[in-house]
Amino acid sequence: MSLDMLFLDEQSTLIHRSINSSRVDTFRRRLSEGSIYSLSGFNVARSNPKFRLSDSPVSIRLNDETFFETKTDSDKDIPTEIFRFHSHEQLLALTNTNRELPDIVGEVSSVRSTITDGLRGPQRVMVTLRLEEDVNVCVSMFDDRAVTFQTKFDEHISKPKGTLH
Repeated sequence: MSLDMLFLDEQSTLIHRSINSSRVDTFRRRLSEGSIYSLSGFNVARSNPKFRLSDSPVSIRLNDETFFETKTDSDKDIPTEIFRFHSHEQLLALTNTNRELPDIVGEVSSVRSTITDGLRGPQRVMVTLRLEEDVNVCVSMFDDRAVTFQTKFDEHISKPKGTLH
């Protein structure tokens, strides 16, 4: 698993950024939301068409050589209107409207699995995501998706965060 974020370049283009799970703790301490950085020493790769957080054809991958310099003297403003953040109530209002398919980001608070429990029958994983302090969502996955999720979850070293698409 990895930590996926969105970067905004000088032309206000959203670019997907991925940090390998083994480097998450290293970069988490060096980055803060809403800050402006000069970035060097990163890899550029084609965006995965099955997992795209932005329209950009490329994504950025941070590595051990990546260097951040905080820009405190920048006159640039971050155009927050291009990010569509919603409260839990707003997400509920979008249910079954077919107007927008928002991403849901939350902390994995529990995982129940027929795979690890050794139960026979269909493979099923139920993940509880904490969206806010008192708002939890249960997500169910079946068959191949359940096995894929469980495999990646088991390989993860630290407590994962989740993004649901």
